[in-house]
Amino acid sequence: MDICRPLAEYAWLVERIRKNRKAGMEIGEAVDKAIDDMPVDYLIRMFLIGNRAEVKDMCITEYNEAETMKMFREEGEDRLGQLVSVLISKGRSEDVQRAATNKEARKRLYEEFNMN
Repeated sequence: MDICRPLAEYAWLVERIRKNRKAGMEIGEAVDKAIDDMPVDYLIRMFLIGNRAEVKDMCITEYNEAETMKMFREEGEDRLGQLVSVLISKGRSEDVQRAATNKEARKRLYEEFNMN
């Protein structure tokens, strides 16, 4: 990143936003503080200040998307875990393998056990 100064500055911004979030700030507040705390000699600073609303919206959208995807992954893992548990309890070990490797087979098994 030493070669691309704006990229290094953007990486600083992202890291500062993460630090602010860990400190308990809401995402919008974390973005505002990161922009305000940006060193005055950063090339991207004036652009970020001039486009603060758009920058904030973009960061909030990306943050919400990441949180939503994480939730979907966790729910999917829970659902698959429940299916595997049911299959094992019924002695259907071959279906466990199919559920783990075949999306269509997994879908049919979810339907069979009313796990839609």
